[in-house]
Amino acid sequence: MKKSKWLATLLVSVLALTGCGSKNDKNASEVLDAARKQMNELSNYSMKMEMKMGIKAEGMTMEIPVVVDAKIDAKSKTGKMTTTASMFGMESTTEGYTQVVDGKTITYSKGNYEFDGEQVWTKETSEDETNYNEFVAITKFGTKLEKKKSDDKNADHYQVTISKEKMKELMSESSSLMGDMDFESANIKNDVVLDIYVDKESNYITKLSMDLKDVISMEDTEVAMEISECSLTFTFSDFDKVGTITIPEDVVTSAIDQSDDWNYDDPEITNPEI
Repeated sequence: MKKSKWLATLLVSVLALTGCGSKNDKNASEVLDAARKQMNELSNYSMKMEMKMGIKAEGMTMEIPVVVDAKIDAKSKTGKMTTTASMFGMESTTEGYTQVVDGKTITYSKGNYEFDGEQVWTKETSEDETNYNEFVAITKFGTKLEKKKSDDKNADHYQVTISKEKMKELMSESSSLMGDMDFESANIKNDVVLDIYVDKESNYITKLSMDLKDVISMEDTEVAMEISECSLTFTFSDFDKVGTITIPEDVVTSAIDQSDDWNYDDPEITNPEI
């Protein structure tokens, strides 16, 4: 499932290009600027990411649906998430927490590795600081901004177009609540169109979506691959209703640090010796 993480990173990068709506007769740019400010003032919220990806290779098609349910405590710079992914009819679930400490991002995960037949918590530290409100920072990067007819009676619909050059730059610079991924095998060949839905009453973003099927291609892979489907949808809710997120003490104390002689390649060792 690790190969799907680069899409999450791509998404977090694009999310920063957005803002929110307004009931007033402002132009789209003013509306999104005002929304960005409002979203940045949130202390906490819920976020759900749904990804549908299809890959064709050697006459076979593989579908990889991924769902991430996250609770974000932006005030204390802590997040809690559950990731469910399916491949070849098998489903896997990973629990996780992220927290910024002294300018570094610490990620705790459970569901990727086992020791003595039991799933264990692992710990990974990144030198980069995760910005938990990163997704609202970006109206300035859009080359085109339009208001569209909405299929949601409770929300206004906007579209932001991001140039492929800016998208490549964001991908190389971004960090994600869901983990970083190597982008060498992914190529952005067209501009990215992001659909933004803004609640008419609260002026919060309620949904972001994009179709990347004709935007990205895979390169530098051992087997020639074609992306047959790639769509991403984010929904946001529970604005300032999530409360404080605290990582359980037993997770912190029991997590195995992946920087300590971690061996990914040895088939006999899925975790370091305890």
